[in-house]
Amino acid sequence: MDERYRTAAMFLGVSLLWGSSFPAIEVGLEGFPPLLLAAFRFDLGAAVLLGYAGATGREWIPRTRRDAFAIAAGGALFIAIGNGLAFIGQLTTTAGLASILFSLIPLLVVAFSWVFLPSERPSAVGIAGLLLALVGVVVLVQPDPGNLLTPNFVGVLFVLVAVIGSALGSVLVRRWPATLPSVSATAWAMALGAVLLHASSLATETDAAGISPSTWSVLSLFYLGCLTSAIGYGLYFALLRRLTAFEVNLVSYVIPVVASLGGWLLLGEEITDAMIGGFAIIALGFAVLKRRAVARELQRTGVTNEAD
Repeated sequence: MDERYRTAAMFLGVSLLWGSSFPAIEVGLEGFPPLLLAAFRFDLGAAVLLGYAGATGREWIPRTRRDAFAIAAGGALFIAIGNGLAFIGQLTTTAGLASILFSLIPLLVVAFSWVFLPSERPSAVGIAGLLLALVGVVVLVQPDPGNLLTPNFVGVLFVLVAVIGSALGSVLVRRWPATLPSVSATAWAMALGAVLLHASSLATETDAAGISPSTWSVLSLFYLGCLTSAIGYGLYFALLRRLTAFEVNLVSYVIPVVASLGGWLLLGEEITDAMIGGFAIIALGFAVLKRRAVARELQRTGVTNEAD
């Protein structure tokens, strides 16, 4: 497969898997406390990826400081904070809203890249496209200043902190990548994140010992662990070695579409006219951001020609 199509397929795979994880998380939260669900999810993901690394003969033992740093950044920021707090936030937010909030990640990645990845700063036109996409997010969310102190807003705050952790984690992993193969480094980041999440669950979720999850909650857990974590995160961290942190995190603009459609199909959540309009604006912003790649692809397929 052509390398550009392989990268595009990986990008689409992350979008579909992570977008579908939001309604799956809501199903899982019906049977598990949020931090425990997140911990179990990454227990499974780490086990699958370490098993795969061992079975395929990949190096899997961390040996360098860069390995340790990448695992710490990915495990503590991206996995533990970026997912643990997101799971808590989804107790009082819908799947669509949570995924929409995660579309703020590219904006934060730009801010963090300004400090840690100066060579990957987007152009002025790229920033304009990013802000246009952010307008689409606002249209989707439709924030109400009068509801700032509602439980829903508290959930939104948890998700926003998770978003900050995810953005910073991805930039640091890109800045100091591990020397381990991507699969192995991702597995260890998940393992570290799972340990931190288990510790947090033990400290705060006093009712965790008495859980009685339903069949659907257990199935949701296995979907989250084996597919959206092992495969989704494996693809994501592999993309961080191919693309800039900014480009990889543009996946956040595709996820709301997948999550909202998943919430509509599986959970009966409503898709409003404002959400559709927001999707369209986000797509336009995405087209501006990737205008050169779009133009090149149109030339390759014959839709345009050099004379245009």
